[in-house]
Amino acid sequence: MTSSSARGLRPHSELLTAWTLLLLDGGEMHGYKLYPELRARGVDLQATSLYRWLRKFERDRWVASRWSDRVEGPERRVYVLTAEGRSALRETTALIAAMRDAYSTFLHAHEQAVARRGNEPAAVDEAAPPVPRVGPAPTPDTTPASAPTTQSLRPHKELLAGWLLLHLDAGATYGYDLRRDFDAQRLSPDPTALYRMLRRLEADGWVQSRWMQPRAGPRRRFYRLTPRGRRNLDEIARLIAAIRDSHDRYLQAYEHAEHGHVSAAGSDDPSPR
Repeated sequence: MTSSSARGLRPHSELLTAWTLLLLDGGEMHGYKLYPELRARGVDLQATSLYRWLRKFERDRWVASRWSDRVEGPERRVYVLTAEGRSALRETTALIAAMRDAYSTFLHAHEQAVARRGNEPAAVDEAAPPVPRVGPAPTPDTTPASAPTTQSLRPHKELLAGWLLLHLDAGATYGYDLRRDFDAQRLSPDPTALYRMLRRLEADGWVQSRWMQPRAGPRRRFYRLTPRGRRNLDEIARLIAAIRDSHDRYLQAYEHAEHGHVSAAGSDDPSPR
C-alpha cells in the first residue's frame, strides 16, 4: 500500500457508479464520449471495464441503451439514465457522503496521533496492558441530510489498514479490542477481513504479535506497531486524504448539478476503439 495522487486513483465501485450515473443524468451519451468524461474527473479505468459496468447497469435497469442513427462512421450505442438509475444515483451519493465523512474522521484522528508523538516514551513495553484507545473525532457537519451517517460502514482495505495501524499507534492491544475500536468509529468490518488484514500487516513487517495470557480467560494474540508500520501509517494517511478529496469533488459536482445537466469537462484522451 503506497500513497497516490488524487487524480488517477483506481475508483471504488460506488464512486465509479456515481460518476457514471451522474454524467448520464445530464443526458444520453455514447460510451466513447462517457469514457473521456470519466477520465477527466480522475476516474482511472480501462474502456473495456467501463463497458462491463454499463452492461451491468443495464441488467439492473439503471440505464437503457439503443443504437444511434448513423450519419457517418460506425454505429454506436447510446446510453440513457432510467428512473431506477436516478434512485440508485441518490442512494449511491448518500453512501459516498457517509464514506467521505469516515475518511475525514480517520484523517482527524491521524493528525491527533501525529501531534501526540512528541510526548510518547521512547520504548514500548510489550507486556504492559493496553492503553486507552483512539477516541472518535467529531462528525463532519458537511454531510447531506440524506447520507446514512448512523449506519455502520464496511471500510475498504486502505481504511481498514489505516485504522488498524492507527489504533496500534496508540498502544499495543488484543485483536478483540481492535474490533471494539471499529465499533466506536461506526465501522463494521467483516471479522475475517480484519484478521486477514492483521496477518498481512504482520507478514509485511508493519505489525508484530505474540500470544499472551490475560488475567482471566483464554490466551489472546497481542499486537503492536513496528517502526516500519508507523512510517507506512503516514503513507496510508496520504492515500486516504487523496481518496477523501476525490469523494469531495464528486459531492460538489452532484450538488452543483442539482440532479440536472452535468457540463462536459473536456478531455484530450483518445476515444476507445
